[in-house]
Amino acid sequence: MLFDKVKFVRAYDGKPWSGFYGTLATPVDFSTNKYVHAKVWKPRISPVKFKIEGPNFEVASMTEQTMVNAWEDMVFDFSAATGMYTKIVFMPDFEDPLTLTEDIEIYFDDLMLSDDPTPIVSIRDNKLSGKALMYPNPVTNELFINTFDAVSKVTIISMRGQVVSTHDVATKSKTTINTSALSKGMYFVTFTGKDGSQSTQKLIKQ
Repeated sequence: MLFDKVKFVRAYDGKPWSGFYGTLATPVDFSTNKYVHAKVWKPRISPVKFKIEGPNFEVASMTEQTMVNAWEDMVFDFSAATGMYTKIVFMPDFEDPLTLTEDIEIYFDDLMLSDDPTPIVSIRDNKLSGKALMYPNPVTNELFINTFDAVSKVTIISMRGQVVSTHDVATKSKTTINTSALSKGMYFVTFTGKDGSQSTQKLIKQ
């Protein structure tokens, strides 16, 4: 599942559980994919929690926040959950009691259900930076991948965390992926390096 970047104004005198509450148009199945990823940008370090309802499971991020004023992937373990869920709650600043003296701005993006608990590193911040290029984006029938070094595999993942297709790629080559069968919407494209490092970009299918 995926949302475009959301701005959250944390009121200094708000509730610890303040955040984002939403009802999904399409239920999400937690039977196989057990991990929710959420990229967060915050001006301070504080606990982050995610909740699914029906029955209710509320968990803190299994990965600790280590940076401020930078995007970081938080991962939430829902191994105890199974079945379909439509209601989610995201609490990006769960400090109790609050110690703020003024309002702050928090951003979150790329909420995704996955079977992989490994935090996703931004392509700007890891070894694969500048090593792969995909175009056009948005895409219609063909997606072109240019790999300059290090990348060995490309994986397309749906908003529900399902692997749509996986493609082996050669170093310093151009790969063409047929995307005509993909439904319209948002996808994740994950580049995997020879050393196992990964980076992910969003793809729009028209």
